[in-house]
Formats: sequence, structure tokens, C-alpha cells
Amino acid sequence: MHVELDSPSQPDEFLTDDVLIGILLEKVKNKHTLLTISLSGVENEFSSIIVDLDESGKHLDIDSLKPEIGNTALGKTTPINIRAKLKGISLSFKTHIIKCIDNNRAQGYRIKFPESIKYQERRISHRASVARGLQIKAEIHFENKQTVTLDVLDLSLEGIGLICNKENAEKFSDQLPLCSCDISFHDKTKLTCDIELCRLQKDDESTYLNVGARFVGLSPRQENLLLRQLRFLDRENIRKTL
Repeated sequence: MHVELDSPSQPDEFLTDDVLIGILLEKVKNKHTLLTISLSGVENEFSSIIVDLDESGKHLDIDSLKPEIGNTALGKTTPINIRAKLKGISLSFKTHIIKCIDNNRAQGYRIKFPESIKYQERRISHRASVARGLQIKAEIHFENKQTVTLDVLDLSLEGIGLICNKENAEKFSDQLPLCSCDISFHDKTKLTCDIELCRLQKDDESTYLNVGARFVGLSPRQENLLLRQLRFLDRENIRKTL
């Protein structure tokens, strides 16, 4: 059985790496993600899309604002607040206009590349996969004193996904769902916690067993450690797209 629970949003985080900001904005552009734009001193909000991204990271071009009245309200010195949603992440940043441009005979705007982007996961159950080349191990201790060490496939604040070979799969037979677990991360950090097994799945064509487990009773300190590891995994997965 595989269970995923909805949870409150994570705290806001700020991304300041120019390369990673560029990758995220390129994804927003390629998926034609709608931008929500608010202007200082203007009650209404407007929409636009990114039409071009400067490779040197100095600016990006956006289409004219909709409704059209937004273009009248937009001046060169007007601060611009931009929001977008991409794959479970809410992004926002502040910028300003560099100049007006012609985009396929329509009005558009060249705006300054953001120095930082604020982002927030919409759900704590967001899972970060372990990028190829990273090694994260989990040592599971069963009630009958047996121990098995598995590779970690993905992590969230709620649970963990593991892969188990045929030899070790037999150790999961007739086990109680509650176990203790030692997770060893890439940076030598270790998390010791309790888990509850909630999914054991074997594909007919595979000799491997996929194991899913929920974390039980994590302390705030343990959650903070997991958050740091999740952010690292997310950044590594973004870098892999370069």
C-alpha cells in the first residue's frame, strides 16, 4: 500500500544561484507558464509569459500585459512583482523594466534578471529523487534483530523510498511494520529515526523489491536535517538538467 498525505506548505526559501535561477526561468518559458504580475500602487493583477531569456543572465523578455490596461500603468521605474507556479513549486521575484521592446510586432518588455527567487513547496509531501552518482544508504533494524542495508531512491519529509535486491527481500517476510532506521547521507550526516513500512512492491519482470516507508515521530531537529538534504537533492536534480 502506498500512502501520500497532504500537509501544510514549507517555509519560503530564497534561491540566489544565477545558474539555477536561469534553469528555473527557462522551464517557465518552455512550458509557457502564466506569470501573475502585480504593480506597485495598482490594485489589479495582470498576466504575461516569458518569451526570451538572455543567456548571459542579464535580462529576460516578457509579453505585453493582459488586460491591456496594465501596459498603461506600467512605467520604467515601476517595481514589478512576478509570481508563477511550476511542478508543485510557487516562485516569486521582484524586478523592474529595462526597456520596451517589439515582440512579433506586439509590445513587450525587457526586464532585469532577478537577483533572487523566493520559492515555496505547495506540499511537504514533495519527493526529491536521489540523483545518479549520489549514494544514500538506509540501514533498517527489524524487531527480530535482523538488519538490512538498502539504497535510497527518494525522500520527503513524510517518508522514504528504497530499493531492495532479491537476497534481502526475504528479510521483509512476516515483519512488523514498525522499524528503526539509520540513514547515511552523502555528506556523512546520519539520521536515526523510526519508520513504518507501508509499501512492498515487486515487479513481475524484476528481481528487486520497492520499499516505501513513513517516518514516525520526527522531532523538529530531525525535520530540519531532512529539509537541508531535500534542498540539496533538488538543487542536484536541477543541475543534472544542464
